[in-house]
Amino acid sequence: MKLRILLLAAACIISLPCHAQQKTVKKNAASSETLTDASIIELSKAGLGDDVILSKIASSQSNFDLSTVKLIELKKAGVNSAVINAMMSKLNGAPPAVAAMQTTKMPQGRKASLSLQILNYPYYFDNAGNAYKPIEKASSGMRTKNKAFGYGGAEVFYDIDGAKSPIRLNGADSVSFVINTGNNPLPELVLYKLKVDGQKRSAIAMSMSVFSGVKAPKNTIPFNTVQLGNGLYKFVFTNKLAAGEYFFSGKPVANSTTVDVFAFGID
Repeated sequence: MKLRILLLAAACIISLPCHAQQKTVKKNAASSETLTDASIIELSKAGLGDDVILSKIASSQSNFDLSTVKLIELKKAGVNSAVINAMMSKLNGAPPAVAAMQTTKMPQGRKASLSLQILNYPYYFDNAGNAYKPIEKASSGMRTKNKAFGYGGAEVFYDIDGAKSPIRLNGADSVSFVINTGNNPLPELVLYKLKVDGQKRSAIAMSMSVFSGVKAPKNTIPFNTVQLGNGLYKFVFTNKLAAGEYFFSGKPVANSTTVDVFAFGID
């Protein structure tokens, strides 16, 4: 039975990140909720950032009333002009990414592509420096921890050195990331909330047992993907990130014992 668990762990290590990303995409893409003017006003009054509201508009069905009277009501209710533009774009069938670009100070088009020189690498936008900056890249080892000599199941961990990432982001800001794929397919990335143990940061990649089978971890963070242009994508979080350590994990290469991760911390 122990051998069966270990073989199951080895077989699933390669497929897990792909599975987790697919689950995230389906969760973000599929929404039966229909947004209305009242929905947008509620989201705005709740204090959600424009990025979050724009992402919600992009990924949801809508039934907006943007008559002159309703536009005035939206403005009086404190809804940002960029959000109203996104509502109008959605109503008119225009790509929501156009409206999303109007709410950011980030460089656009060719200038943005040149700023993001490393392909398939998440960058954050430093408002103070008005520039893109890469987050920490590390190579994570993969570790399997057996429970009750394997009879109680097992957990697979990603581990990286260091108790904290040198990349520190302000939790009070609207945190998002941009990636340049060079017009290639968007890479499969999963965001994990990490546990700090001494001088290591760890994430449970999956857990398994002979009774419940393989389970996806509970420490993954969902995010929406908004296309800004050719090969340029923005990752926007549906909920505010709590203080702590995080990393994006890529998909492991077959027979590899390591995986590339991109780390940052929220203060």
